[in-house]
Amino acid sequence: MTEIFKMTRDQGGYNGFGLPFTSDSWSVILNANTDTTLTMPVNYPFWFLIIRPEPGALIFVNKNATAVMPSTSSFVNNQSPMNPGPMFVAGGDVIHVISPNASTYVEASFYAIQFL
Repeated sequence: MTEIFKMTRDQGGYNGFGLPFTSDSWSVILNANTDTTLTMPVNYPFWFLIIRPEPGALIFVNKNATAVMPSTSSFVNNQSPMNPGPMFVAGGDVIHVISPNASTYVEASFYAIQFL
């Protein structure tokens, strides 16, 4: 069953951001330098997506476009953040993940968002 994350007002320093276990959780072992995709469920309009790579691993993530790893020693505009924190996404978005390392274990958990 989908876990709903209830967006509440900050009250007394507590913002409600405690993550319950969810049945909307997936895992993959990535091949090196290979864009791998995951489509967000559409049974709710908005989700928190939490992607967790194994400790010490590098992953780059993008939404609705191929994930890209840095390829230069200069700063460039990059829409694929490295090892991102929780992300706000829409149902049906396609999440792209890539890693420079072979056999990188990655978990993705989804929490449907309910605005109160």
